[in-house]
Amino acid sequence: SQTLVGNTDGNSYSWSPGDLLSDSTVAAPFWVPDSTTTFVLTTTNVFGCINKDSTTTEVQHPINTTLANAPELCEFDTLQLDAQGGKYYLWSPGYLVSDSTIGNPTTSPDSTVSLTVVSSNDCPQFNDTLDIEVVVNRLPEVYAGEDTTIKRDEFYQIYQATSTADNYLWTPADGMDDPTLLNPITSPFNTTKYYLTVTDDKGCQNTDTLIIYVDVVDLLVIPTAFSPNNDGHNDVFRIIRYLNIDELLEFNIYNRWGERVFQTNNIDDYWDGTYKGEQQDLSVFVFIVKAKTKDGNVIVRSGNVTLVR
Repeated sequence: SQTLVGNTDGNSYSWSPGDLLSDSTVAAPFWVPDSTTTFVLTTTNVFGCINKDSTTTEVQHPINTTLANAPELCEFDTLQLDAQGGKYYLWSPGYLVSDSTIGNPTTSPDSTVSLTVVSSNDCPQFNDTLDIEVVVNRLPEVYAGEDTTIKRDEFYQIYQATSTADNYLWTPADGMDDPTLLNPITSPFNTTKYYLTVTDDKGCQNTDTLIIYVDVVDLLVIPTAFSPNNDGHNDVFRIIRYLNIDELLEFNIYNRWGERVFQTNNIDDYWDGTYKGEQQDLSVFVFIVKAKTKDGNVIVRSGNVTLVR
């Protein structure tokens, strides 16, 4: 039990809460504490003057030390420990934690280690010891592949990328079909440094980089002959491949007399070898192609194409 001692200059006394005390109307009642409690004493003297004061009695209990968070981290990370249950703490070995005398120090071991924390309070008979194994998980392996060079508008599958993890993220995602695949297809506009970040089932992450150099080539591939005989092979005359072209400004074809037999500004359009609904005979035609590149330049290509029957 514990005795509360109030000011004895009063004529009457009133403690609150009074149901916890042996007598709430005396200057020094006693009580058996089971939890920290604040008591308010109201005193009245012979002249009817009233005064109040309060006192808090702290009750400390036996300790049961616990750790609020899982003692697990990824390699090269920092873990903040969180021991609870005591008022004072002592960690050992102390060199493995940032402060061995607090409940929530940080630790950054490079491999799995064992720690011990002793917690206590102001009662000498109350202390508790907790042994903790801090598990360090190794980072997953990751390889983004060898740096490579492609031409602008070409597609490249990152086939060399490997990892021991199961979750992937490429950044930036510019030009990629799916940045969450290990081996996505990409077509960056300019030279790009990609970061492949992988995450394993422990939440540990690792990153590798891949540079794809972009060679800017203004390309228009135009054949020199075609045979519109409906055999399924080389039946039309068209631009069969192009790179770094933003817009086709004109595509004109002329016969030997200077008549324009075909025109378009659709780069995927083609000439089928007819003019005014008539199939043209074997002959040599002149073509002129004018296009604007994705860099804002205008390029012109011209030449001859032979119509073969």
